[in-house]
Amino acid sequence: NSYDPQGNLDLFKMIVASKHVNRIFLSPTMKKNLCKHAKSSGLMEDELTLETLHRLRPLEKHTTHFHIRMICPVGSQAVCDDQEEPPAGTGC
Repeated sequence: NSYDPQGNLDLFKMIVASKHVNRIFLSPTMKKNLCKHAKSSGLMEDELTLETLHRLRPLEKHTTHFHIRMICPVGSQAVCDDQEEPPAGTGC
């Protein structure tokens, strides 16, 4: 009853806006709910919303938490391997 799709989307958008995030792993149900909310709220025209949905990756066993996969800091290539970009599109 306390689920707030806009509040969750705003949090994820703030994280993605930092430009330091490759992926955010969350439950498939939450990803579906955020896609549904973005579509019904007319947010699918907003660039940051589209980028956020692109980086939100559904993964089982993430119903109570999410994981953030950061990009490697500049100059760390000797000790850090960046993951490939997520597939194109929002995944909705």
